[in-house]
Amino acid sequence: VEACLDENLQQDWWQRRDTVEKSLANVADTTDGVSGISRTARAVSAQFVTGAVVAAIIEKLDSPEIIEADQAQFFAMSASPDHQAAACDWFIQQVELEPQFNTAAHIKPINH
Repeated sequence: VEACLDENLQQDWWQRRDTVEKSLANVADTTDGVSGISRTARAVSAQFVTGAVVAAIIEKLDSPEIIEADQAQFFAMSASPDHQAAACDWFIQQVELEPQFNTAAHIKPINH
């Protein structure tokens, strides 16, 4: 987790997300053959870890104000309700400022 955090401090928002996803994919790969762990448990665990790691990264960056779609999407991945609310507020504001703003075009699927 610390290595992921340190690497993320030097990256833009899209790169941060990619780093988190790759790190979590590596963790998932190490648990694939472990007996007694169901696919569902691994998926829930991965979501929990993703949210916790993303929240830690955002906190380490002093929770900067959201100014772009990639950043809002990263905040939405956080386990923190405050981060999730900030992301929702940012997307709502974009639609209010620009009614033709296509929120769906700015949301990329999570790959883990």
